[in-house]
Amino acid sequence: MYKVLKTNKVINKLDYFIESFLNSFLVLFEDSGIQDVDIIKNNYIKISKDFKNNILSKFRILEEEKLFWYKNIDNKIQISFIIWNYRFFIYFTEDDISKIRVIEDIEIFKK
Repeated sequence: MYKVLKTNKVINKLDYFIESFLNSFLVLFEDSGIQDVDIIKNNYIKISKDFKNNILSKFRILEEEKLFWYKNIDNKIQISFIIWNYRFFIYFTEDDISKIRVIEDIEIFKK
């Protein structure tokens, strides 16, 4: 098993993505006059948290000894996965001796 670390760049990109994802829904209900707007907003907050947890759980793939689908690009290894309508590209480096993989970058695209 590998230990998986994330750089600050990855953490910041993921947090920004989730915040933008959430805000894109919350802005729809500002001044809407809907009676139960707080319930709707709280539901989107929960969905955003679940979405982030789902993404982070996919990072656990990198703990496995063998990766079955990957691509070597510019001294980094790339894997990708899809969650909901988004494709995630994860770029990481690895040290086989110390069994550490460092996620260096993430790219997120809407399908």
